[in-house]
Amino acid sequence: MSFEKTAGAIICFNRPDYTKQVLDSLEKCEESKDIDWYIFQDGITNPITGNSYAVEKEVKAVENIVLNSNLPIKKFTQSETNISIPQQKYLAHQLFNEYDLTIFFEDDLVVSPYYIRLLLIMANQYPDKLGSLYRQRNRGNNLYRLEYYSGARLWGYYMSRDVYSKIEKEYTEYYNQIKKIDYNVRWQTPNIRKIFTYPTIMHDVTLTRVCRKVGARKLYPYISRATYIGKNGAIAYRSEKFWHKKGMHLQPSNIFYKEDKELKGFKL
Repeated sequence: MSFEKTAGAIICFNRPDYTKQVLDSLEKCEESKDIDWYIFQDGITNPITGNSYAVEKEVKAVENIVLNSNLPIKKFTQSETNISIPQQKYLAHQLFNEYDLTIFFEDDLVVSPYYIRLLLIMANQYPDKLGSLYRQRNRGNNLYRLEYYSGARLWGYYMSRDVYSKIEKEYTEYYNQIKKIDYNVRWQTPNIRKIFTYPTIMHDVTLTRVCRKVGARKLYPYISRATYIGKNGAIAYRSEKFWHKKGMHLQPSNIFYKEDKELKGFKL
């Protein structure tokens, strides 16, 4: 399968040092120049609670980095208020009105120079799935091997328009619920999980579950081609013991493989 139009959506907020690393790594991917990139930056103050979650200096610094990037950015969208990742993702999903395929990033992932190339290969091989090239420690030396990931977390991935059309109704229902609360104080709301369909307030868990229902399971490779920014990666689990039990603290030191330049496809 070949996708005629591909968009890249990057969700960011108030971490300029992270944003710069993400954009710099994507600039090194040759295929990035053939993708229309969209940046979605969150705002400072939540309109429901009035709570502020950043300072203007940080948000402005991110904007300056984006505007000075060499990545072919088609549009930069700055939210006037703090709406959190689930609503930012919903805005990014509207790219399917124009694009056949969209690849999504949050602002804490550094990728290898062939990352976009390999992600597009995966998408063309498995357009009815979701695929990523990171998140786990290396599981061997088979560069070509993929397997299904059963976990619910979902930070970076590709999704086709066809898959989104199958989940749009349910994810929109979730969006209509989530936009009514301040996402950042969700755990302080009594019985919060009873409000939601699945029941969960976490956007990546919800997205994973609605995709799984339509057969769009997540694929990931034996060998990582990207690494997290930060001490514990993209997210520091509440329980450090859980993080270590899963081996998530064992970040691969090498995400560049010369064989990736010639890799033609993956195998499940």
